[in-house]
Amino acid sequence: MSKTTLLGVYKSGTQAAAAITAVREKQLGVADAYSPTADAAILGARPRSASAVRLFTLLGGIVGGVIGVAFPMYTMTTWPLIVGGKPPLSFPPLVIIGFELMMLGAALSGFIGFLVMSRLPRLQGGSPIDRRFTDDMFGVLVTCEIEKRAEVLVCLERSGTSEVIDGG
Repeated sequence: MSKTTLLGVYKSGTQAAAAITAVREKQLGVADAYSPTADAAILGARPRSASAVRLFTLLGGIVGGVIGVAFPMYTMTTWPLIVGGKPPLSFPPLVIIGFELMMLGAALSGFIGFLVMSRLPRLQGGSPIDRRFTDDMFGVLVTCEIEKRAEVLVCLERSGTSEVIDGG
């Protein structure tokens, strides 16, 4: 099944949110929103999903904590330094170093996860969908199957679009 795109241009965010809601309720396709500013109506109409960045952070923290405990343990057992009859493998220093590397691993992997999940940096410079969306207009880009094109067009027009651009 081949896909097509329709771009609806709106004068207000509430109209764009109505279009997104209509497309979602009828399960006609995937709707992406473009707006000049953050709009509460559009944000409310978009589906919310949990971010995968928290998994990057968790895994980075676990790996950092394991490395932070394993490396000092290896160092203490390979080159033992016996001072005053103390045991060569002491737990308190391991906790401190493990905690520090756990925080470092979580912070770095969280940042890398943010970059990966937001697809940054964008190395290929693509042209913007429509320059009006950076000024005063709102847009809804719907990707759907060709058979559902007419239904999507009706949803966009009923929500008050000022223009529909067929992306083919």
